[in-house]
Parts: sequence; structure tokens; C-alpha cells
Amino acid sequence: DDDEQSPQWENNKFVRSAHAHIEYTPMGFCLFVEKDGTRTFGESRTQLVRFGQRVVEIDNPLVPYRLQSGDTIILGKTVYLVFTEKQK
Repeated sequence: DDDEQSPQWENNKFVRSAHAHIEYTPMGFCLFVEKDGTRTFGESRTQLVRFGQRVVEIDNPLVPYRLQSGDTIILGKTVYLVFTEKQK
């Protein structure tokens, strides 16, 4: 439960690796949703916000989603991760 008013919120406010993971592939850094992570916190799916506006629903564990610097990964209502790729 990710409702901040829930008595379980303090115990559950961190995201587990069961939702998604990032791998470096020949395409670059990619986000993979886990089979059990396709629906996080009820009805909301793991989402990727590209360029601050385009929302991509990530629902297929077999498809990698290439990450670009500035992408925001949304896991539930309160967890937002911004991907930043360090330049060489």
C-alpha cells in the first residue's frame, strides 16, 4: 500500500527489485519490467516519462526500453526515478 496515510506505508515506502531493473545492453542502458512488476500498487503500471511529457506504459517483461538521460521512471504513486547518464 503506497497511501501515506496507511499504517503500512512506513514499512513499504521503498521499491523492491521485483518491479523492474536496469541493464547495460548493446543498445545502451535499458529498463526491464519484471513479470510481477507489470502492475505496481494495484492498477498503475510501471511507466516511463520521456522528454517530460510522453508517458510509456511498460507492461512486457520481454521488451527492453532504452533509457535516455532525463527519462523518469514511475513506480507507483510516490516513487519517481530520474535516469541520468554520465557523459564520458
